[in-house]
Amino acid sequence: MTFAVAEQPLSLGEQIANGIAEDILQERLKPGDSIPEQHLAQQYQVSRGPIREALRILEKEGVVQILPRRGARVTQLTVTEVDDIFVIRAHLFGLAASLFVGRAAAEDLFCLNTLFKRMKGLAPEQATTHAEVSAQMALVLLEQCGNDRLRSMILQLARQVARYTQLGLQANERRRASIASWRAMLRALRQRESQQAENVGRQMVLNTRREVTVQLNAVQSQPKVELAG
Repeated sequence: MTFAVAEQPLSLGEQIANGIAEDILQERLKPGDSIPEQHLAQQYQVSRGPIREALRILEKEGVVQILPRRGARVTQLTVTEVDDIFVIRAHLFGLAASLFVGRAAAEDLFCLNTLFKRMKGLAPEQATTHAEVSAQMALVLLEQCGNDRLRSMILQLARQVARYTQLGLQANERRRASIASWRAMLRALRQRESQQAENVGRQMVLNTRREVTVQLNAVQSQPKVELAG
C-alpha cells in the first residue's frame, strides 16, 4: 500500500524507508520487533548510512523508535494511541475532501471513478487490494486539495496506522460499507458539495477507527495461555 506520491526522485534512504514501511504493513515486521541495521544493510546491499537515514525518516513519522544503545524497533502503539490517531486523521481528511471540491478537475474525478470501478469489481477475498485501492483514491484527494502541509500531516498519520487501517477492512461487511462511503463521496464531489464531502470523508475514517478499536480490544482481552513446563 502506497501512502506518498513523489514529485521528484526519492533518495536511497527514502526508498529504503518505504521498503521498511511496507514490511511493517505486511507484518513481516511486527510492533515491538527490533530492526537491526546490519541486516538491513545486507538486505538492501548498501552501507549503514542510507539505512540510518531511512530509520530517521520513519522515526520522524512515528513508525519506528530509535533507542539509545538498543537500536531501532517498530513502534508499538497502545489502543488509545491508535484511537487518537484515527480521530485526528478523520477530521483532517474531511477537511482535505472539502478543499478538494473547489479544485477538482475533470481528470481527477475520472481517476477517482476509474479506481472506484476497480474497487467494486474486486473479489470478496481481495481485502488487501481493497485497502490499496482505497488508499490510492485518498491520495488523489490529498494531492489536489491545495494544502501541502495538510497533505503531509495526513500521510504521516496514515503511515503510522497503515497496518491497522488494513485490519479494519478485513471483514466483507466493512468493505461493503467502504464502497458505500466512496460512492457517497463521489456524489458529493460531482455535485460540488464541500460540506457533504467533508462529512463523508470524516465518517469514512471514523468507521475504520470503530472496527479497528473493536478488534484491538478483542485481542487485548484474550486470556494468555501459559505453557506447563
